[in-house]
Parts: sequence; C-alpha cells; structure tokens
Amino acid sequence: IHRYDCYTTGLISPEKLQELRQMNNPMVDEILYTHLYKPEKELRRALIPYPEIYSLYGGLLVELKRLDEARKALQKGLRWNPVSFQLTAEYIETFKMEGKMEEFFKLTLDAFKIATRAPWVARCFRNLGYYFVEKELYTEAMACYMVSAPYDENKTQIQAELYYIQQITEGKIKEPSDKEIKKISKRYGFPLGPDKEVLEIVFGLGGHYMREGQEEPARYFLTIGYELTGDEEIRKLLDSMPDQKEKRNEEESL
Repeated sequence: IHRYDCYTTGLISPEKLQELRQMNNPMVDEILYTHLYKPEKELRRALIPYPEIYSLYGGLLVELKRLDEARKALQKGLRWNPVSFQLTAEYIETFKMEGKMEEFFKLTLDAFKIATRAPWVARCFRNLGYYFVEKELYTEAMACYMVSAPYDENKTQIQAELYYIQQITEGKIKEPSDKEIKKISKRYGFPLGPDKEVLEIVFGLGGHYMREGQEEPARYFLTIGYELTGDEEIRKLLDSMPDQKEKRNEEESL
C-alpha cells in the first residue's frame, strides 16, 4: 500500500499534501513525531487506519514465523506512524525470535523514546533483561527486571525471570544495589525509567493546557505523566480537576 493512496478520497490534493500520517493516539503521537523527526512540512491525517491494519497483518505473520514478511509489513505500518510503540515492539520481536541480539538490543534502546505508557516502559526493560540473560550477564539482567517492576502490571513474570536467573546461576548472583544499577545503566546506555524527553513533553503540555484553562487535554497529558511516574502531587492535581460528567452537570444546572 502506497502512503499516498488516500489521494483517491479526493479530500487532499497531491500538490497541497505535505506529510500524510495515521497516528493511533493523535494528541501525543503527533507531538512526539514532530519532536523526534522535526518534519518541515505540515502533517495531515490519513483516513484509513493503516498502522492497525499492518500491525494485525504483521502480528499474524510473526505467529506463523514468516519473519521476513512480517518485518516488511510492520515497516510499512511504521511508515504511516513511526512512533507507534505497538508496531515497533512487534518489529523488535522478530529480531529476538531470530536470535539477532545486537539488533534487538539497539532497537530496544531506541524504543524508550516512544514509550509513553508504563507497560511499554516495562516491556523495554524486559527486553533488555532478556538480552543480558542471553549474553550470560546475569547481574545486568537482574538490574533490568528490578527496574521494570514499578511499570509492570505483571509482577509474576518479573518474579519468574528473577527466579530463573537464581536457578541457572545456582544462587551465586546477588541482587544489584541501586548504585550498581546506576553504573550498569550508564555503561549500556539505557535510562532508569521513562525517557526524560517524553516526560518533559507530557508534563510541559499538561502544564500549558492547565494555564490555558483547557481541562480535557490537560487531564490527558497529566494522566500519562502520572502513569509514568506515580507522582503523588500529580495525582492530587488530577483528583482536584472536575471530570467531564461533573462539569456537564454543573453547566446544565445553571
């Protein structure tokens, strides 16, 4: 599928179109794309959900272990939305399945830049943990699984991975200290949490919309920030904001 196929809709002319994309979560994806890729042209939204289509197709090919075809399909999806974490994660998985560990590692480091949900941050750390286990760097692997814990809904999986490391090393590897984890992070170039620029974007925009009195987008970005950080001050701020139902009820009672 060609990226300009939606010219056939007649809604956008080739001369006026600048960049055609289809973002899963337009509010954050478009801003993240602009920040990372700095397009010189105006963004326009495609009318067909190509990223979802290619994600489903690529995922099916992955299940069938037709990995070369899967990568091509996922790459096409990423042309439409280069900051789709779902597409990126599935694409990275193909390298894991083929045992191409260096590509798997490098792509995982890049994926932190588009991980705007806590489970996505956790997945990046689990990927790194898997990489280090494959390299028999068990202290480093434990560090990654430990750091993933606050972001991972599935604590059982983390415990299973840590237990596996203890079993394979016959209990000879101790859990690294916070100081050791920081050294490992610096040595291999991965963050100890969500990407700093992602946090700057969501909190910056949340604050901007708060100052502008636009509660809905402010709540949207601050909710992302709270999920990524668990910051209690942000939770209190969110709790103090009336939800849309309450606001409508107040307006109707006037």
